[in-house]
Amino acid sequence: MPNSHWMTYTENCNPCRMRPDYILKLETVQEEINHLFHHVLGFPENISFPVRHRSVGHSLERSDRQYYANVSPELMQNILHIYRHDFALFGYKHDVY
Repeated sequence: MPNSHWMTYTENCNPCRMRPDYILKLETVQEEINHLFHHVLGFPENISFPVRHRSVGHSLERSDRQYYANVSPELMQNILHIYRHDFALFGYKHDVY
């Protein structure tokens, strides 16, 4: 994909060339950091790491479906196909169009 802003995470990250020790999911970053620091790295439980994804406590005025209301079903299928590995990697679900 020529524009890195639209590149799939699986293409951008390229785990075959770069071997990360940990990959944290931003939507659950607080839980992930607590597990990493306390259970993997051995920091004491009384030490906290206040990290929060900006979506926590944020209410959406519009649903995702509204953002894509004018996208044809064929184009949406193509987009979902392009990002299928990202959806699988992060456990995202999508409606069938």
